[in-house]
Amino acid sequence: MKTYLSLAAALFATSALPASAQNLETNLSLAFTDTQFSKNVSPDSTSYRVQAGATYYLTPLDYGHGPYALAAFYGRNLSVSASYSLGEYKPKGDAFDLTAFTLRGNYIHQETGWFADAQYLQTDLDTSFDSKTVQYGGSVGKYFAPTSIVSLGFMRTEDDINGDNSRYTLSNFHAQEIGDDRFFDAGFAVSYLDQEREDDGYLVELASTYYPTKKLGVGLRGAYAHVGEKDEFTYGATSEYFVNENLAFNASYTRLDSKADGFSIASNVFQFGTKVRF
Repeated sequence: MKTYLSLAAALFATSALPASAQNLETNLSLAFTDTQFSKNVSPDSTSYRVQAGATYYLTPLDYGHGPYALAAFYGRNLSVSASYSLGEYKPKGDAFDLTAFTLRGNYIHQETGWFADAQYLQTDLDTSFDSKTVQYGGSVGKYFAPTSIVSLGFMRTEDDINGDNSRYTLSNFHAQEIGDDRFFDAGFAVSYLDQEREDDGYLVELASTYYPTKKLGVGLRGAYAHVGEKDEFTYGATSEYFVNENLAFNASYTRLDSKADGFSIASNVFQFGTKVRF
């Protein structure tokens, strides 16, 4: 259903920085997608996307409690972020420019653990008829333990081609130390999908990451969606390694298989990125 290469000189300079409190995180990623359609639906396609973004934390990140990747979660840091991406979508015989812009922000009440977040995403595909997709929404929730949250979320999608849809989500996320500076996290979400142009459906998502050290995380994720007569299975793997508190590299692979009477879609997404904190 409906990311990072940096200049080598800049990366080496950053990796030499001394460890210190950081308020700013920047990221750069590069994603490749290869999609195969059944013959009676659409020609196969490929696409690539380069995304740059930044997150500002109102208080510095603290690395004393858990994995470096989860520093903001453990520290309950308030933040605002923005990203911009550009790329190209290539069905056979054609090529169309693709751009996207995202804004996000969150607030956490430190004493009670209540939190709220909001986001806005706009994607533009430059075809002969110029397609635009707008997504906006947010969630509210609470820390029921120092490293466990439950939230309710809403996301609205307005699409020039596929119509307007809404998603209502209940989710849980938990992180846990299992000894000797080893950690794991796990997340679960179930969503009701309110569709304009087809029957309503549901989405179930699962994800977990194991951290053998505070610097390294390797994870698995999967999802199943049923909408109308369509079944979609998504699964993949992620990894991220922090060289130090300032610099990290990450990679992921995602596979989508979508099937319904008379058609099928299979998609592979490879993403590579880097993250720099100041």
